[in-house]
Amino acid sequence: MARVAALIRRLAHGQGRLPTLALLGLLLAVLVLMGRATTNPAKFGQMYSWL
Repeated sequence: MARVAALIRRLAHGQGRLPTLALLGLLLAVLVLMGRATTNPAKFGQMYSWL
């Protein structure tokens, strides 16, 4: 979790649209994973163990 926080801090202090797009992409990925977790817990468990 500390690595993710450090990554977010580095991206947030950058300039331009790239940091914003990176944070938006990260948020989208988290939302997709959480959506899959609520609709198919078994598949999410397999995916989580792969990560």
